[in-house]
Amino acid sequence: MLMRIKRLPTPALVIAVIALALALSGGSYALGITSAKVKVIAKRVAVKQIAQRIPGAEISAGATPSVLSGRGVTGVTWEGSYYIVTFKKNISQCVPLGSTTGTNGNNTDSRINVVHRSSGPKMLNVRTYEGATENSVNTLNFSVAVLC
Repeated sequence: MLMRIKRLPTPALVIAVIALALALSGGSYALGITSAKVKVIAKRVAVKQIAQRIPGAEISAGATPSVLSGRGVTGVTWEGSYYIVTFKKNISQCVPLGSTTGTNGNNTDSRINVVHRSSGPKMLNVRTYEGATENSVNTLNFSVAVLC
């Protein structure tokens, strides 16, 4: 013989049932997001974070170089056979990256050498090369960045 329960549920039971219902409905919403949507969202967030956090610049080369775009770079100078790129903060513990972004019209084979400058914790030495020779040229535009 079954006994009838005449008491009302306790407040704790009511809250637990509401929490369970919310948790289950949230899970069903999450099932509606496909992996393709997750990838698109993740890529968008990652690109935004990288752009905000990585110091670097695109440099217009030549005897009087200039910073075309970027963040965290205060200036660039040509020293006769290499560039000095100066950053706002100490980058001595960061990994420097570089890429040439153009040629002077003679050859499409270009290289770049980016190293820390021993005399300054905020500076990089950058040399650009064109072709198979080891002669440094000052006419190749380049981009630099540091990963800290």
